[in-house]
Amino acid sequence: MNIQFQKNQDLTANLTIQIKAEDYQQSWEQKLKKQQKNVSIKGFRPGKAPMGLVKSMYGTALLADEINNMTSKAINDYLKDNKIDILARPMESSSQSALDFDNPSDFELSFDLGIAPEVAINISDNDVVRRYNIVVSEEDINHEIEYLQERFGKLENKDVVESEDVIYANVSELNEAGEEFEGGVTAQNISFSLKSVEDKDVVKSFEGKKVEDTLVQNILSVYKNNDSVIASTLGIAKEAVADLNPSFRFTILEIKNFIPAELNETFFSEASGNPEVKTVEEFKIKIKENFEAYLKEEAEHLVDFEIEKLLDSKHSVELPDSFLKRWLMESNEGTYTQENIDEKYEKEANSLRSLLIREEIARVYDVKVETNDITDSAIAYSINLFRNYGIPNATPAMVSDFAKKQLQEQSFVQQMNEIALRRKVTLKVKELVTFQEESITKDEFYKKVNEQRGEVASA
Repeated sequence: MNIQFQKNQDLTANLTIQIKAEDYQQSWEQKLKKQQKNVSIKGFRPGKAPMGLVKSMYGTALLADEINNMTSKAINDYLKDNKIDILARPMESSSQSALDFDNPSDFELSFDLGIAPEVAINISDNDVVRRYNIVVSEEDINHEIEYLQERFGKLENKDVVESEDVIYANVSELNEAGEEFEGGVTAQNISFSLKSVEDKDVVKSFEGKKVEDTLVQNILSVYKNNDSVIASTLGIAKEAVADLNPSFRFTILEIKNFIPAELNETFFSEASGNPEVKTVEEFKIKIKENFEAYLKEEAEHLVDFEIEKLLDSKHSVELPDSFLKRWLMESNEGTYTQENIDEKYEKEANSLRSLLIREEIARVYDVKVETNDITDSAIAYSINLFRNYGIPNATPAMVSDFAKKQLQEQSFVQQMNEIALRRKVTLKVKELVTFQEESITKDEFYKKVNEQRGEVASA
């Protein structure tokens, strides 16, 4: 067997493997003999079929399998022995002619490779990252207490609607004549808070109404033209909201007033989760502690984002673009096409560049992802997934069982490995850079967070 490697200028290479008949003859014959022993062919006792017949029936497939195995091993061994890192998988060269396994002879196979670029890490204590210390004010504490009072409050029945009440109503869609719209939404029970309605004219139209009173109002204005909320409330598809006649008849079923929780020992204990908290002063101290801990975690998320930006902005990584585009189209036929590859490739390329940078940092600074890191990532991922599906308090056993099942899939393991790698690399980079501490108010901080979200959305 002879292997020739030719590296090109655009981070691609060509690997040619020349396989002579003597390289595969013995192994092929052994496979044929094994097949002869195991095969049952009508008219012959098991294992006694003539070799010529076995060869004519199975020889081509067994030879193709042998050549494929030899080729795969030769490529892997050559890359490993010569310390060549590649991206994606080798692809058969476009110039490769079909192999004639029906007429065994010497074979020549040619493969195109995408070479992994060298990444020079450029991070040091000269790089400055801002870390915010968020100051919790008395106003912030009071707002949090008001929020908790609402959260732990209760609804009480009322006779007459006022501007901040919660209304339960039965609604029907009307046509232009003010009659129930045939085929439209009819007799649907809904609820809404007048406090959240922005249109003041709509609010005024409900004020003073009593149970069983009716009125006609714009359903879109009641829910602030939020298609998702309207669709969920009325039990229709989101796409159908655009076809609604906004004029609805409302029949009031119930009127409820929200009563905030009283500031007493029961509230302090339930809202703080600590039965030892008994006074307003103690409650405020606990609120401040919890708030500061939460905001510290939020500030660290912003630090992580800034480090991500720093790493990507300071490292320019070239890729074998043409090779990778071709590989994506051939490996994911239908998903990536000639028409959309340029648009979709950019996102894939950015993710790959980001991963290569972090893998090189891990190599240089000996950052290793252990099995427990992957498990921890899977647990955190599963908890978030349960929350997204409306299960915020999934039991540890439920989360653990789900994560273990997911970890049986190799693609999921790879995904969790990349998440763990990013986390550990970020922690290492935090040891390398210089932090500039800055005190900031909560409102100023969340303005920064919104700016960050804008950057992510436009990326």
